[in-house]
Parts: sequence; structure tokens; C-alpha cells
Amino acid sequence: MADQYKPSREFLMTLWLIGILFVMGAVIPAVLNEFVDRRPTKGHRIEFTLSEIDMAKQLLGKANNISNGTEVSVQDVAPYLALNLASNGIITPVAGEQYAIKPIGVPPEALLTRAVKPWPKGTVIRKHLEDGGCEIILPNAEVQRTGATPSAKETNAMSSAAGSSR
Repeated sequence: MADQYKPSREFLMTLWLIGILFVMGAVIPAVLNEFVDRRPTKGHRIEFTLSEIDMAKQLLGKANNISNGTEVSVQDVAPYLALNLASNGIITPVAGEQYAIKPIGVPPEALLTRAVKPWPKGTVIRKHLEDGGCEIILPNAEVQRTGATPSAKETNAMSSAAGSSR
């Protein structure tokens, strides 16, 4: 019994290498999956559209010396938009949403006319001027960021300003 089997160094190195390859085979695909297929969601595209509208309003205001609070339309900001406009002059929706341009210095909004994951129909997405983020206002719920609810006047103005998306 003094002749016990002792694995060779090459055998142990081979086992170690197989173990490392096995772990890498399990970990690398999981890590790569986090970086692959990161197409923007509809929600991200709506937020991007709001950013474009806000930028166009700022450019319009600076180019024409327009002060905050001045009402503007899609036609006013159209020359400054990088977005495509529909043939009826409204901003082409990503998922049937309606955009409210709002006056200079007031954040633009999008009203969801159908559910867009993870938000239900009737959600308002409002661009923030301070930090560039967006505020999500769920239907019949308090505003997540400011604690207020959208007024009926804002909702009606949004619908009339945006027009029909059909």
C-alpha cells in the first residue's frame, strides 16, 4: 500500500485549465449578454424625442431672442428638429404617443395613448430642464418627482397641441 497513486503535475494542470475554461464558458456569455442587443426601447426613444424637442425649443429661443413663457408650435421648432415630421406636421410617434411642445422654458411632454412597457396607457412623460432626465406621471397617480398631478388643462392642451396620431 505504499505505492499510492499520485497524479502528475501535467494532469493537475489539465484539470485546472478545464475548470477555468468551464467557468469562462459560463461567465463570458452572461457578461456579453449584458452588452449585446442593447437597442433602445420605445420608452428610451420617446425620451430621446423629448430631448430633441427641448433642444429645438432652446435653439429657436436663442436664434430669435424669444423669452421664456412664449408659446411655440411644432411648425415653429420644425427647422431646428433633427426628427422626421409626419405629413400632417406632427412629430412622428414611436408608439402612438402625442407630444405637447409647451412654451419656451417649459419642459415638453408625451402622453402615451397605449401601454409602452413598463408604463400604462395615459402615462405622461415630461422632460426635465434641470438635469436632462424625465419625469413619469402615471395615470390617476401622483407625480413621482414633484408630488403634483397633471391638471385637466395640461392634458387637454397636450391633446389639442399634438393633434391626432392617426
